[in-house]
Amino acid sequence: MKTESTMQINTSNTHKKTMRSTILRQSLQNRIVHWGVAFSTFILIASGIFQMPVSKRYMINELPLMAWSGDYHISLMLHYVGAFGLIFFVAFHLYFHIAKAEFDIFPKKGDGIKSLKIIKAMLFGGVEPKSEKYLPEQRLAYFL
Repeated sequence: MKTESTMQINTSNTHKKTMRSTILRQSLQNRIVHWGVAFSTFILIASGIFQMPVSKRYMINELPLMAWSGDYHISLMLHYVGAFGLIFFVAFHLYFHIAKAEFDIFPKKGDGIKSLKIIKAMLFGGVEPKSEKYLPEQRLAYFL
């Protein structure tokens, strides 16, 4: 894992400078892809709702800067833009994970059992088994 050092000034009475290191868990590329997928998904949801006669029925198109929501053709074009964005970011994400051979997020053998052990430890106060960068639950949820 990469670490970045940041200088943070302690505001207590001692006024000493302390060094804190932060762990960079995800690269900038992964964060951009994540937010691109999230943003395009929200665009798809909103434009899909606005393609139905919801906007005029509930007078959403009367709100400031929302007049476009009552026009079917504008919401349809926005829906196409959201779909293109989602397909682009998903294809980009898969291509670079395969090209770089980064398979950390893919489920591994035994993740189901490890997941149950972690959940059992969390519920009953036991010791959680060691895990890698991603928890078994995260790897299983990645493909759901």
